[in-house]
Amino acid sequence: MALPKLLILYNQLKTPERLRFKDVVDSPFFNKRKKLKKLFDYVEKNHQADDADWEKRKAFEYVFDNETFNELILNNLLSDLYKLGEKYLVNVQLETDHELRDIALMQSFISAGVRNNVGGFLNKKKKLTDSDKETTADFYGNYKLNLLADQYHFQRTRKTNNTFILNSQKQLDLFFVCSQLKMWCELLNRSNVLNYEHDLKQHNRFQLVLKEYLPDYAEHPFVSLYYPIYKGLQNLDDNGWYEGYLKKLKEHLHKIQFEDGKEICNYIQNYCVKRINEGKQEFLFELFEIFKLMLKTNLAYEGLYLPQWTYKNIVTVGLRLKEFEWTEDFIHQYYKKLAPDESDNAYQYNLAALHYESGKYDRAMQLLNKIHFTDPNYYLDARSILLKIYFDKENDDALYSLRDTVKIYLLREKLLSKNQKLLYKNLFTYTIRLFKLKYESAHLKPESINASLTKMFDDVQKNNFIANKQWLVQKFEETISENPQDTEDKAEL
Repeated sequence: MALPKLLILYNQLKTPERLRFKDVVDSPFFNKRKKLKKLFDYVEKNHQADDADWEKRKAFEYVFDNETFNELILNNLLSDLYKLGEKYLVNVQLETDHELRDIALMQSFISAGVRNNVGGFLNKKKKLTDSDKETTADFYGNYKLNLLADQYHFQRTRKTNNTFILNSQKQLDLFFVCSQLKMWCELLNRSNVLNYEHDLKQHNRFQLVLKEYLPDYAEHPFVSLYYPIYKGLQNLDDNGWYEGYLKKLKEHLHKIQFEDGKEICNYIQNYCVKRINEGKQEFLFELFEIFKLMLKTNLAYEGLYLPQWTYKNIVTVGLRLKEFEWTEDFIHQYYKKLAPDESDNAYQYNLAALHYESGKYDRAMQLLNKIHFTDPNYYLDARSILLKIYFDKENDDALYSLRDTVKIYLLREKLLSKNQKLLYKNLFTYTIRLFKLKYESAHLKPESINASLTKMFDDVQKNNFIANKQWLVQKFEETISENPQDTEDKAEL
């Protein structure tokens, strides 16, 4: 049986949110009906999980005691309780969105005729008339606030000037330009990544409008950060837009609203990863600096916690840059910022990765044995570290045993996509082939080994579905440089 939408809403709330919803239901300001409180009490006691069954007759009996079951009455009560849930969510949004709250408060003052309160409120909002303090807060909110301020002053006395209405007009322009700029970045990105279509006529119209506005707003923090991204998404082959961008990001990021800042950093991360994959290793440093900036400004967090994959990505970049001391400090300091159910695995794995890169193989293997492999990504990444260790230590028995274990795992694991499986299958396949050529081919002639190495290395370089490809490429290069060339090649050289 389908759950009523009240229960769907309730099940999606976290425990602290459920308690605050209960406060709304119990508040006489929001609700004076005892039966709504009883219905909430029933839901609270019987629906703690998403898969909880909905027994409407039991719910009706709990709320209405011995009355005859009436589904229509129960449905109406459920609907009214759901509306209280909506009120709760609206109030939560007002608490977090200061601009929206200010608009609602000021409109209430004006509607109620409490004019002295409006004046006091406006005195606290000096930013409305202070043109030297440019803000990237909600442009639409600032537009509405300035418009309401003009309404208040103009109704109060005709001797006022146009300051507020002109500020309102400027904020409306900014709202349009910035919203469109942000939207076109998203549309172009979808077109590039997913091949989604967009309206070329509308895009051309926006470009004409943007050309008119840029002279006035090019230095605005929001525009100065989004406009280069827009240019880069328009022409993926032109990388000139990124020149000096990191400096600009450090200068303006703290002036941008939180969600916009996260979106900007995601665009830049993706760009840096793309350049790294193209062989531009200098972008590792750029990505490292962006991660540090996101940590400093709290943009790396999702809600209260640092996502475990962000934690892992930061460690990976730090290790590739050989920033061992910084990375070790980060691992120890920030694992406490991870969600409690993720922190142990993430900590043990990333510490093992650090010890492997530092050449402490035995310590790395000890840590890997402490990981509870509930996530296939951790399992495969941990097995990849063991693969590297066994390769470097020339431990053929352990290497082949590990290969067989992972092969079975890839066949059985249902949570991995075909591409994910292919990444690790190729890593193990090419590594084993290289190991055999390097350590088990004494019976072959040098020219035969060289031909096999060259052919296999060419295949690896062309293949984009290999996990830990940089490490594998490095091992091929080391093996090729160690293997002697045949005499004819040497004579020609």
